[in-house]
Amino acid sequence: MKLTKENIVLVDNYLQNNGVVYYDIRMEMVDHVATAVEEKMKAEHVDFEEAFENFIFNKGKLFKKINSEATKRAGNKAKRILLKRFYLPSTILVAFGSLALLFGINFLWDSDLSFDVYSVVYMVFIIRLALVYLYKNFSGKYRFKRIAVVDKMIGFYALSTYLLNYVFRVDKHIDSEYIRMVFFALIIVYSWVVYQTSLTLEREYKQYVEL
Repeated sequence: MKLTKENIVLVDNYLQNNGVVYYDIRMEMVDHVATAVEEKMKAEHVDFEEAFENFIFNKGKLFKKINSEATKRAGNKAKRILLKRFYLPSTILVAFGSLALLFGINFLWDSDLSFDVYSVVYMVFIIRLALVYLYKNFSGKYRFKRIAVVDKMIGFYALSTYLLNYVFRVDKHIDSEYIRMVFFALIIVYSWVVYQTSLTLEREYKQYVEL
C-alpha cells in the first residue's frame, strides 16, 4: 500500500516538530519512515494512522540520533564536494584569473593595493554568504527548507577563512610578496567555489521545494 501525499505531509510535519530542521535530511528520513509504514500497513492490514503511531512508539526515540548522525555526515559531505570542485576547469580558470589580477596590480602599483582588492573581493563573498545563511536560519519561511550540506559548507568556510585572515593573520607571516599574492588568490578561489557550490546544491533541491 502506498502512502498518499497527505500521509507524507503528516510524516514530514512530525519530523519538523521533532527537531529535524534540514530539508535534505528530512527527506531521507521521510522516505525511510514511509517505506516502514507501508510495509506494516501491508503486513498487518492496518490503516496509515495505526501503522504510523505504532512506528513512532517503537522507533520514535531513534529520530534524534539519526538526525544527529545525518547532520555530521552532511558536514563531511560538504568538505568532499568542495574538494572535488577545486579540480573543475572553471575553478582552475578563476585561480589563474585571480593570480593574474593580483600579480598585475602588484607589478603596476603596489602590494597594498593588491591587499585592498583582495579584501574587497573577500568581503563581497563573505557578506553575501552570511546574509543568505542568516536569512535562511532565522526566517520563518525558510526555517524548514534549509539544506544541511549547504549550511555546513558555509559554516566551515566562514570559520576557516576567519581563522586564516583575522586570528592567525597568515598574510602577515609571509615575507615574500609573490607567495602572499598566491595566498590571496587561493582564498578568492575558495570563496568562489563555496559560493558556486552552494548555488548548485540549492538548484538541485529546488525541484522538490520552493527555496
